[in-house]
Amino acid sequence: MPLGKLAPAAIVLAAFTVCATGVRAQGKIKTEYRFWLSLKGPELVFRVALDKDNVPKSVSMYRPGEAAPFQTMQNCAYSSVEWFPADRYPDLELLRTADFNFDGYQDLMLVGYANSPHLGNTFYCVWLWEPQEGKFKVLPGAGDISDPTPDPETKTIRSHRDYIGGPEVDEVYAWEKGALVLVERRRREYSSAVEGCGEYVVETRKNGAMVKVRDDIVEPGVDEIVPCKSAKKLP
Repeated sequence: MPLGKLAPAAIVLAAFTVCATGVRAQGKIKTEYRFWLSLKGPELVFRVALDKDNVPKSVSMYRPGEAAPFQTMQNCAYSSVEWFPADRYPDLELLRTADFNFDGYQDLMLVGYANSPHLGNTFYCVWLWEPQEGKFKVLPGAGDISDPTPDPETKTIRSHRDYIGGPEVDEVYAWEKGALVLVERRRREYSSAVEGCGEYVVETRKNGAMVKVRDDIVEPGVDEIVPCKSAKKLP
């Protein structure tokens, strides 16, 4: 979301976060971060531990000036060099923050994998900050969501993923009874039962289950959702 559309307080917090990340040394993987979790704090230091292939395996949290971490968490989306070849993503930040449950506190995202069969999609282990307890708690299921992006206006988490050979999938997740659940899926297929055409399917959550509400035969390879001109059905 452009900064121009953010509330003034969010702009200040975004500035704190950007400034805190520092500058990556050329040719070196950045493993230490410093973030403010809200405008009132706390400010914390984070150190990412890598395995022998430079895949993130855990993250430790420190209070500024303290030598010992007060919490260490294993990467719930931990993968391997085949799924996350670090040298292929030199500019990818291993650690990020975003407010996933819209409580005014930044939550933590540690990259798990970002490789085939997904086209540039990134998957993260996500932890929610618990201000009363002063520690992070893992968000179950978040590691299966591609590039999760919180939308503060709708209080939802949006996701987009591409697959080699299709489909393209857009998903929306919402909070229900303290859990993050899928409430909408839009899938764009490059082929269909009609020769030379694609398929566009929309599903929404009703009574606890995903229900198909739209299934159109569309023109493949175009951005717009338009009816396919071909009428020749495959046998």
